[in-house]
Amino acid sequence: MYVIGLVSSIYAGTPDPIGVLTSLNLGFSALLVVLLSTVTTTFLDVYSAVMSTLNLSSKVSKKNLIIIFGALGILLAMYFPMEHYENFLYMIGSLFAPVFSVVIADYFIYKDNRSGELFNVLGLAASAVGVASYYIVIEQDLLIGATMPAMAITLVVYALFRFIKKVLVLKGEEKYAQ
Repeated sequence: MYVIGLVSSIYAGTPDPIGVLTSLNLGFSALLVVLLSTVTTTFLDVYSAVMSTLNLSSKVSKKNLIIIFGALGILLAMYFPMEHYENFLYMIGSLFAPVFSVVIADYFIYKDNRSGELFNVLGLAASAVGVASYYIVIEQDLLIGATMPAMAITLVVYALFRFIKKVLVLKGEEKYAQ
């Protein structure tokens, strides 16, 4: 795909994909590509919302949920101010990246199975530090963005919290062993 894009961009003399398609008299194809990609993305959004809701409660009709989430998506697209969309994406990134960092640490580094636990207090605390660091790093306008630094900070803080807990538990066991 990259080679096709590169060759067509050089041929058309513009890096803009829509400009490439219109210069090749493929304006209708460009419209079709935009429409199909929008439909695909919207389908995945609605499907994800419906399946997540069904996981919470199977008593709700799948058909009704499709209609509800589809209508909600249309209403949000029509009335949600687009200038706030970037802030919404930053908020999602600031919340999910640190939490995912804790999940990665638990699964791949510590090999913990937390399926029976309701809360991971140390993970939530480290994630809170990660969220704060995300907003601090985002102001620096780094080339790599804020997600990876926030994840790294969260991982280090989580490891530190776990180490401190381990030391405190060991000291407590020594105290009671004497």
